[in-house]
Amino acid sequence: MDDAMEQMFNKATNNMVEKIVNYHDKSLMQWVINYNPDNDGYMFNDNPLLKIISDLVEEDGHSGASFACCLHNARKQIIALKP
Repeated sequence: MDDAMEQMFNKATNNMVEKIVNYHDKSLMQWVINYNPDNDGYMFNDNPLLKIISDLVEEDGHSGASFACCLHNARKQIIALKP
């Protein structure tokens, strides 16, 4: 991945982490932590919580694939934040 693309991806991932962690309903963050993406993934899942996350980061202009990749990395970062 070239530097510009990596910077853009990191910015989008950090934005997603911030939006999820600071969302008024903490059950969203808990769902992200507990959800097992290995079963259904993120891209082809119609869980309404994914729509909330998508709306929160709408300004990043994600495709389905970039949303799924960012959420996968955001989940790792959010799990690492937990004490």
